[in-house]
Amino acid sequence: MIQKKSKYNNMLIGVILGLIIPILVMFLIIAMQSGANFQGYYKQLNSLGLTADILRMSIVADLLVFYFFLNKKFYNAVKGVIISAVILGLYVVYIKFLR
Repeated sequence: MIQKKSKYNNMLIGVILGLIIPILVMFLIIAMQSGANFQGYYKQLNSLGLTADILRMSIVADLLVFYFFLNKKFYNAVKGVIISAVILGLYVVYIKFLR
């Protein structure tokens, strides 16, 4: 297993991208559904208990980042993406069952 040397092959880059990309996708999903009224639609999702479902769907976007780094053989960045997916998954469990 040979890793490529690059400034992007570190765990911090993987964690940051792994956290930002799903959140951006979540905002994109909400924006596509609500049009211009983002805040009202988010409050409606929150009151219906669907925020965790939208976030869970957006975690799938981490797969794109994961496979991109895996294809480039940036294994340290892949570890960061896995860590961020676990963090977001635990947050979904918290929202869904513990709140």
